Amino acid sequence: MSNNLLQDLCQSKNLSEKFSLKPLTAIENIDDIIESYKPVKEFLTSIEFRELVNKIDKAFIVSQLKAFLKKRDLDYKLKKVKLIEKLISEVWKVEIKVEEQYIQAKPIDLFFMLGPDGKTLRELESQSNVKIKIDLKNLSYTIAGSPQDIEKAKDMIKRVTSYQSVTMELPSHIKNNNKSLQEIPFVQDICMSLRIFIEVDTNKQLIISGPLQQNIKEASRLLNFAWHQPDQNETDLLLCNDTANFNEYSFFPIHDSETMSLYNRYLNWHRVGRVGPKVF
Repeated sequence: MSNNLLQDLCQSKNLSEKFSLKPLTAIENIDDIIESYKPVKEFLTSIEFRELVNKIDKAFIVSQLKAFLKKRDLDYKLKKVKLIEKLISEVWKVEIKVEEQYIQAKPIDLFFMLGPDGKTLRELESQSNVKIKIDLKNLSYTIAGSPQDIEKAKDMIKRVTSYQSVTMELPSHIKNNNKSLQEIPFVQDICMSLRIFIEVDTNKQLIISGPLQQNIKEASRLLNFAWHQPDQNETDLLLCNDTANFNEYSFFPIHDSETMSLYNRYLNWHRVGRVGPKVF
């Protein structure tokens, strides 16, 4: 409807009374109208914050919001939702009510929460709108956010940390403590590539845990292969050892560089164990 037609409609006494129209007044200052949406409270729940964003989104167009922020020397080259959020948080200084929950966790839970290079943790934070701080030293994590978002994050963490486990016997030549085992480079590679957690229980059995059964089977296969054919780049000399029982007073060389590969001689490794004679 054009402005002229609307003016005529309002000036017509009969029509204006029929449609309950008020006479047109001067256009109000758009800045004052925007300011009228400012909430009384300084802290809002995440639900209240979203409701306010939706109200402002429906009431104003992008150019009006940009002009409002530009007058206040704020970044206005943003999408509409970001403009509204900047208006609420930086102009009105209104914040989302934040709570914190401290939760103790097992190493395996923290492993799956972090994910490869922290990817899973970043996804948890962005999808649940919270901040998660992991404390590896004290085996715990803290979730900061609104009560609703914290509960959402806890539900997501519960799904991320659900896994299945299998046990297998450790070969006799493998060191059987968690710290040494988890520091072996190829074990770390297997864990990160397959999203598998490996640990040794109190009965000296190996526990392999993961979200998928096929990943667990693949990890078992790779571990068995690596244990019996160690990587040439492996620097842990005690990964494998010679378990042969020597007769009393039998002689065997402690250091014989001629029997070692050029690669190992270059690293100045020492062979400990039985060395057979060369056959020419």
